[in-house]
Amino acid sequence: MSRLKHIANIGCWSVILIVSIFATQATAELPPYAYAESQQDSPEKLVVKVLSTSREDVEDGLLVEMQAQVMSIARTASGLSEGDVITIVYGQKNNPDGMVGPGPIPLLREGITSPAFLIFNKNKAVYYPSAGSFSFDDDVTYLLLEPSDLQTVYFDYNSAALSVKEREKLQENAKILKLYNDWVVELSGHTDERGTAEYNLSLGERMADMVKNYLLALGLPNKRLKTISYGEEFPAAAGHTEEAWAKNRRVEFKVVKK
Repeated sequence: MSRLKHIANIGCWSVILIVSIFATQATAELPPYAYAESQQDSPEKLVVKVLSTSREDVEDGLLVEMQAQVMSIARTASGLSEGDVITIVYGQKNNPDGMVGPGPIPLLREGITSPAFLIFNKNKAVYYPSAGSFSFDDDVTYLLLEPSDLQTVYFDYNSAALSVKEREKLQENAKILKLYNDWVVELSGHTDERGTAEYNLSLGERMADMVKNYLLALGLPNKRLKTISYGEEFPAAAGHTEEAWAKNRRVEFKVVKK
């Protein structure tokens, strides 16, 4: 009799467990897909590498769970460090186009490195997308922090030629500007103090034009690139040394319209 009672108890607990599982699946809800108005307002601004993904059927579609490693950090409100592995959860609506949410948010594949704009849910210890359709980008391997990430380009004395190193900077700047394709930038040419004011204005103009032409060759439209020369008027470094002069011969990027 005691054995039958034990078996009955096991069967009872099994039924309860099965019912609990189905109840959990039935009541699972897709998480909200956006908390911030833009990427810049996002509490967590990271670059992550997707390690694994899984999906669970819910009433409105699929619940997507992603394990991702933090590769770099622009901002973290939850104390993340590079190398941390985090769980990202978001909802995939029943859409035939393979996209998720009203945004929509692109589905990331394993091995993809992507910017991730997230918010931390302390109660569940998971991260949710925070910037809607701009929370991820599956073709980008860097994260734009601010417009100041656009690198300044430097020149040799009395020259408007671009070195290999400065061309590489411009290639990175071009990637950022293609991602943020509504930005208009001012390219300002600056020289060191040597030479006349008139000559340095002309030299600064040639430097800015050189940068603009290189960016045009990389596929950026002319209407997004404005040039101006300030000559020697606004030095970046004070002093009358080679080191100071080298820092002053430059073309700076300034976002004038977003």
